[in-house]
Amino acid sequence: MNNEFLEKCLKEGTLAYVNISEELIKEFKEEKLVTLGLFNGLLEKSSTFFHLYNNNHLVSLDCITRPIIENYLYLKYILNRDSQEEKNYLASRSYLFKSKMREIETHLSRIAKNNKGEKLRRLFSDITIEELEHNYSEEEALRDKEELRENFKDILSLRSEKDKWYDIDEQNKKSFEQLCFYMDFESEYEHFYRAFSKEIHSSDVIETFDFTEEEFNEFFFIKSGISLNLISNFIMETVISYYRWNNLIYEADKFKEMMQKELVNNATEIDIRIFDGKE
Repeated sequence: MNNEFLEKCLKEGTLAYVNISEELIKEFKEEKLVTLGLFNGLLEKSSTFFHLYNNNHLVSLDCITRPIIENYLYLKYILNRDSQEEKNYLASRSYLFKSKMREIETHLSRIAKNNKGEKLRRLFSDITIEELEHNYSEEEALRDKEELRENFKDILSLRSEKDKWYDIDEQNKKSFEQLCFYMDFESEYEHFYRAFSKEIHSSDVIETFDFTEEEFNEFFFIKSGISLNLISNFIMETVISYYRWNNLIYEADKFKEMMQKELVNNATEIDIRIFDGKE
């Protein structure tokens, strides 16, 4: 698999996004629109990875690979958890509640009459509390928080406000690591999320790991190629499962058949894990 295959995945993934968004906008169910935002995030970050790879910025790829993994796992968890049979979209609603509550908390932090609030306001060119509250007052924000809690009682019966949004069932998922293990993703987590943290990119990395510059560049070239394959798989799996989640079965099968032909044309010895909803 190569960067041309990732480019093909991105092109077809974008077409899938357009097709699915047209269906979801007609329905306009907020819980389902959440998934659209996550899918778009996966495509945009993967596109950034593609451009960095093409321009040989290999050392920078880990920084974008990590949020890609998060996007992929979050969406996969929702698509698995919120089955069509269930119809209550609890995982989507939990993510939605967390996002809405975070927006309000961010605003309240910016208008807070304390040192933290002052520092945040300075980041916005010393904007005043009065200016911030002109369109959205503290009273309105606090009222919206209570309204959210009321509207999302079903979620708060499954987890507390402080819990991770995905920790909504009997399985313990208090961290992203635990979510990865729950999703049978521990190998990818170890090799592509945790093992190569930001310390790898420190200025003395070559001395620390006793690499020559040539060995260092070769190391990142090999690792970035593996990441490229992984991200291509993410997009393929996500498009197929997302089409099916939205009952676009014909489109899912057509996409799967087309990408399988592409894989034959790009024949390489890799593990192609096309998700078919039957894990």
